[in-house]
Amino acid sequence: MDSHHTPEPAPTGNGKIVLDEVLKDLKERAEAGMEKYGTYLRTNNGRKALVDAYQEQCDNLMYMKQYLMEMNEIKPYKSWDFCASINCRFTGLKERCKSSGCKAYEFHQYLKQNCQIIEEY
Repeated sequence: MDSHHTPEPAPTGNGKIVLDEVLKDLKERAEAGMEKYGTYLRTNNGRKALVDAYQEQCDNLMYMKQYLMEMNEIKPYKSWDFCASINCRFTGLKERCKSSGCKAYEFHQYLKQNCQIIEEY
């Protein structure tokens, strides 16, 4: 079975409750809308909700790409390069990734050094 079809394990830990933070954010956004438009968001307001949502998502993608570009001017990597890195990690083919010119290995090293989110092979 592909990994994206495998169910995730039950969550553990005692970190912050995400819902509490999302509710705070939603309240702040609602108040900002009230200040800007003089009303809270309502149905039948003369706007097309799907168009608004689509435009917001386009803006979101732009902000995410901007962040990635600013973090290290990351060169675009083909998805198969990253998949090759994952494949090497889980099948133990370290030497394949360490070969010169392997973009996946370079990307893995960047993440390991700058993001501290990837463990050693």
